[in-house]
Amino acid sequence: QIKTAADAMEKAGLDPARWEPIEIEASSWTVPVKKKAGDGSNTIEEVECWRVKIRCKPLLPDWAYTATNRLTERMKGLSGPFPPVKYSRKRKGRCVLEIAISDIHAGKFAIDGTWSLSEFETAFARTVDFIIDKCVGRNLAEIILPIGNDMLNVDTAMMTTTRGTPQGGRCTFADIYSSSMWATIRAVERCREVSPVRVIHVPGNHD
Repeated sequence: QIKTAADAMEKAGLDPARWEPIEIEASSWTVPVKKKAGDGSNTIEEVECWRVKIRCKPLLPDWAYTATNRLTERMKGLSGPFPPVKYSRKRKGRCVLEIAISDIHAGKFAIDGTWSLSEFETAFARTVDFIIDKCVGRNLAEIILPIGNDMLNVDTAMMTTTRGTPQGGRCTFADIYSSSMWATIRAVERCREVSPVRVIHVPGNHD
């Protein structure tokens, strides 16, 4: 018997992790019901009935679930668990490395039409490797990895900047978001091989 919003959502097949009830209306009443007694005679019983009406809204837009599902599938390929890395404890000559790769604009339409998200991921990983390789022999106390700084070319599912300026591109927002997150995860994993990592988000007008 449906008596609560949770009961109604379950009956309707609405996942509470994706939908939020914003209006709930519930009422109950009794109706007389004729039933047969053990001796064959008829009896009248009062049966309680319920009516539950709810209006729900999605907790997140569809693109967020699409991007999350794609990212989850890709992360299945990562081998875990990840053991802690033992870093050098030498305090003398320690320094901090900042890997600041700005204005990437992942998903931006290239003039020759060849720039893809796969190429972006490869270029980003190679850039991180190049910078880390330049610091071989350094006693790194920490790597600071700012993300954002227009890493994405768009900030909305409508393929616009934060202020609504339309941007060209061949990819969906879910494609761009999941690809950029995957590139960031790979960068963090690469950095932690040599030093503790601190990730800082620096929002841009495109992301």
